[in-house]
Amino acid sequence: METAIASPLRAFITDAIRIFGFQKMPFVHRADRLASERRHCRTFRTSKCIGEPFEAEPCRMPTCNKKIHRVDHRHGRMTARRIVARIRNSQGGLMMFHRFLLILALLIPADRALALDCGGATQSCIVADGEYHIAIPDGWQGGPAVMHLHGYGGSGAKAIGRKDFVERFTSRGYALIAPNALPWDEGKPRDWAVRDGWLIYPRRDVLFLRAVLADAVMHFDVDPNRLLLTGFSRGGSMVWDMACHAPDFARAYAPAAGGFWLPMPENCTGPASILHVHGFADATVPLEGRSIHSEEYEITIRQADIWEGLQLWRRENSCPSNPAEHEISDGIWRKRWKCEDGSLALALHKGKHGLPPGWTSMVLDWFESLDN
Repeated sequence: METAIASPLRAFITDAIRIFGFQKMPFVHRADRLASERRHCRTFRTSKCIGEPFEAEPCRMPTCNKKIHRVDHRHGRMTARRIVARIRNSQGGLMMFHRFLLILALLIPADRALALDCGGATQSCIVADGEYHIAIPDGWQGGPAVMHLHGYGGSGAKAIGRKDFVERFTSRGYALIAPNALPWDEGKPRDWAVRDGWLIYPRRDVLFLRAVLADAVMHFDVDPNRLLLTGFSRGGSMVWDMACHAPDFARAYAPAAGGFWLPMPENCTGPASILHVHGFADATVPLEGRSIHSEEYEITIRQADIWEGLQLWRRENSCPSNPAEHEISDGIWRKRWKCEDGSLALALHKGKHGLPPGWTSMVLDWFESLDN
């Protein structure tokens, strides 16, 4: 923003750095466990931990509370966006934040949008505990959005970098938001904090996704009441968890190739509108679930049965056992239940672990039908 607003804005940020002491404050996005305690912590299980609220601090053994704080140098430089996030969360920072907004309102002409320093595959948008990517339609004036959660080892940058994938959403007037999961441990692939009984994930992802949505609403005029949350594989499992434990987050949920993990929740916070898509021949996440054992950490985690998960949703949404509609077309087997609360639909395709052709149109058509 090398314009007339740059100098006053830079002065304000410098003032904020001086007042709040940000200059010497590193951005620490996780705490590593002591190596000698890792195996002991990771094999620990307790019903108390499993039963904790979804947005609570991750449960730990008393002997596992020692921490080594590691500065992530990728986030070492404080940008204007990070400073704003810190100001909003600091004691007494709300007044400073309002002052910041007032300065922008006075300095930016009404007919000119603020040029954002993020978006697309190459420049992520930073929030308090992570980052996301976003693509918006041409001529965007605000509107609905799809937030898509990548699979194990993927990234939001890769999702936004797939031009054909993005255009299937933006051509229909949707912004596409693609957050980044964190590596689940030092040197490990990115993964979401799914409730799978492991309980070692470095971030409370439900709070992170709320922060992403709030940032997209503020800076890109996304309509939070018209949000569809989608995800693939482990991202799909995170969608199931969000729908169950934070059903107010999105208008509807469309997971693919991922479901609950054991121990399954006994009930959910409330009803939700869900379209689940799955490959009939999926061997990575079979419809019946499977066990995954780690020799390195001497632990076994288990995928839940998708059919049992759907049974839970029929109960939560007050749906009858039998579907109201069956349809077979273009290699897709569909079932839809007529529920008293929310909505529930299943689409099976003849493929394996992947998204079927026409998946984007399928989920968007379903999403838009919810208001008809």
